Amino acid sequence: MNTIRTTISLPKDLHEELRIQSVKERKSIGEIIARKFKPDYEESQKTSIDEDLAFFREIGKQIGKFDAVKVIRDERDSH
Repeated sequence: MNTIRTTISLPKDLHEELRIQSVKERKSIGEIIARKFKPDYEESQKTSIDEDLAFFREIGKQIGKFDAVKVIRDERDSH
C-alpha cells in the first residue's frame, strides 16, 4: 500500500464524528477520510490485499507445513 503519514487539525466535533464512524465501521479515521475523497478507495485496497494474500499463499506452498508453536517454543527455550 502506498500511503503517507500526515498530521491535520480538525474541529473537535468533526473529529468526534469521524471517530464514532470509524468505530462503527471498524475502519481507521484515515480510511474514512480517504473514502470521502476517493470513493473507490476500498476497492483499490481489496485488490492490493488480494494480491498480498496470493503472494503469501504461494510462499506457504513452497515452504510446506510447519509447526509454528514448536518453532516459537524452540526459539524461546534456546535463550
